[in-house]
Amino acid sequence: NKKGDLTYNIREILRIIDNAGNDELKPDFLCFTETAYDRGVGLSFDEMAVCENSGVMELMKKKALHYKMNIIFSIHEKSSEGIYNTAYLISDEGQIIGKHRKTQITYSETVTGLIPGDKLEVFETKFGKVGIMICWEQWYPEVARKLCKKGAEIIFCPTAGDPEDIQRARARENGVYLVISG
Repeated sequence: NKKGDLTYNIREILRIIDNAGNDELKPDFLCFTETAYDRGVGLSFDEMAVCENSGVMELMKKKALHYKMNIIFSIHEKSSEGIYNTAYLISDEGQIIGKHRKTQITYSETVTGLIPGDKLEVFETKFGKVGIMICWEQWYPEVARKLCKKGAEIIFCPTAGDPEDIQRARARENGVYLVISG
């Protein structure tokens, strides 16, 4: 991947979706890593952040609909308030049915201008109620706990790290399925 080149990531993302969608064991959900769209491109948040209605998000919605597969896709989201680390839940009907803005951001994210979200929500799907937490949030027991209290039966966690003991703890503490992608 060349510095500043998002095309490599997009090609890889599309390859993964196509492979999953064409597999005889096609998943009902496909969860990408934290900020898969711009991971590793070496750009600032301002340079790589995109809006919810951006071309890449439209492409994800089309792919979800085409393969009748729910996709959890994370980007640096540009909004009127600033830039968030956001994971979207795109339904198998190609619609955004939920989004989660990372509430517990790291120090490095803070000093480079990212802002934290302020909501923990649960989203209804054909397969049950789904919650999303992003990377660093898995270290905070209250994030998973609050999602479960709101009815989450499955929690998806796009991440850039792999603290397996912490992930197991969140699942066991709450008696919930925790799906990690990182």
